[in-house]
Amino acid sequence: MSASFFLNGCSWVCRFFIANTSNETVTADVKLFDSVKSFPIFDYGVVGFYSMKKNGSVDFDTYKIIKVDTIGKISHYKVKMPAHTAIEIGELQNDHYEKYNQYFINGRTFNLESIMIPEKKISIVTSTFDSYFHKAKSGDIYFVF
Repeated sequence: MSASFFLNGCSWVCRFFIANTSNETVTADVKLFDSVKSFPIFDYGVVGFYSMKKNGSVDFDTYKIIKVDTIGKISHYKVKMPAHTAIEIGELQNDHYEKYNQYFINGRTFNLESIMIPEKKISIVTSTFDSYFHKAKSGDIYFVF
């Protein structure tokens, strides 16, 4: 008697967003650690851009990839965020995000050095990341201002 086992391909993505719910354009200044030899969570030089719905949620139907303005090197970039928009700055696949210094599977590394939003006087560094970014019911991680 033989037994057959089927493994269903199971995959999920935890995305990281910055959401500008204000009525003004702001600049997100993102610095990432240079990590050529790792599998980073946060994206270098390219981000996903979305409009926000009137209820304050991300409108996933408006997804566009944008190339960002890099500052000297690809690990430091700025993104102009019009009012009521969100950017996706990274993702974690097949792993759950709990905190910045957790163990990540598949050699993933938390490569965020800082996020500054000068117009709002916001400065986020690695050790304060979890004070600003929070998990939604979907499993995605958001910083909303």
